[in-house]
Amino acid sequence: MAGAQWTISGEYFENCNCDVICPCEVSPQGSLQVRPDQGECRVYLIFHINEGRYGGVDLKGLNVAIAAQTPGVGAAILDEVDYWWQESVNAAEEVVAAIRPAMASLPGTKLIAISSPYTPVGWLHHFHRAHWGQPGRALVWKAPSLVMNPTLDEARITTAVAADPERGRAEWEAEWRAGAAALFDEPALLDACSRREPLIIPPQPKRRYAAGVDPSGGGADEFTWSIAHRDGERVIVDLVAARGRRGRQPLDLEAAVRECAEDLHVHGLRTCTGDRYSGAWVLEAFARHGIRYRQAEQTKSECYLGLLPLVTARRLEVPEDVELTRQMRLLERRRGTQGKDIVDHPVGAHDDRVNAAALAVAAALARPAMGTGGWRALAEVNDDLHEGATAWLSDAVVGRRPPRGL
Repeated sequence: MAGAQWTISGEYFENCNCDVICPCEVSPQGSLQVRPDQGECRVYLIFHINEGRYGGVDLKGLNVAIAAQTPGVGAAILDEVDYWWQESVNAAEEVVAAIRPAMASLPGTKLIAISSPYTPVGWLHHFHRAHWGQPGRALVWKAPSLVMNPTLDEARITTAVAADPERGRAEWEAEWRAGAAALFDEPALLDACSRREPLIIPPQPKRRYAAGVDPSGGGADEFTWSIAHRDGERVIVDLVAARGRRGRQPLDLEAAVRECAEDLHVHGLRTCTGDRYSGAWVLEAFARHGIRYRQAEQTKSECYLGLLPLVTARRLEVPEDVELTRQMRLLERRRGTQGKDIVDHPVGAHDDRVNAAALAVAAALARPAMGTGGWRALAEVNDDLHEGATAWLSDAVVGRRPPRGL
């Protein structure tokens, strides 16, 4: 009866051995994303069909009972795992994190990942770097297709590689595509720069801050801002904030600018730095709140590349914001046509939060630190004068103070 039409309605009863209610159904992480309370699930499912048909078969009045025991996942096979890109993440990281707890209750479980290599970013590449050729429980097998299957047509493979070398080497020779590489290829370095608490460092008097803003034009992008300061040779990112659309409701850009300006004022700032692609509305919106929006002198790639030596030397501290860390891990570095490296997010991903943080860090580095005798560089004094003049003009325009001399 393949393709038969069916309909069913009735009553359903379920009981399992969890303490209160099935965590696999109500977990905030999503359905079937956490382990049962007792390590395994013993569940009874009982159905009474009040009305129903399957094709020409009447199901009315039937009772169905199911008893199941699910001790865990014995084996998992992840096929073409290096191609599991979904918007802002390589989904393999999330899937593996969800599967491993379910495999912990059984001895001898197997996690098998099979894939042609795609790009040296993400879970598969990190796993390969950690375990290939190393003793231990993990086995990494990396070999060209002809080694794995000598019956393949070698001439066909040669033709495919010649037609598209980048793709051909990945598909047939098990080599990661050279066109892109992770900017931060050692995840441990990012972990070392992460500050678990507090997520937001309260403003301190006499501390000189700088702000970076990545305004959103709407759509899926977030409106983000970040504030940072220098601490000797280190740069501390005090906060990273983001506002996005809520469901089908579009982002309230004016409200986002207002919240951003409030954070800047609390930190004694009247100037922020943003990217070069902002429209005139951004400058006007910030000016209404007493903030001068300046376009960055550096390109986005230059700002990202400026983070690299700080991360490598562990001179950068960022809050443990999950989305910020994810965006930093996903940044890709490519060789540009003019010999300059280009850094950006993968197709379908986002970099709003890390862009704001990078702009704040670049702005903080551009501001000389306080001297030992209390003297400040002339550039800082000019900044202060400019910020004061901007605030005076803004207040005069909105009528908060009469226009007297500076």
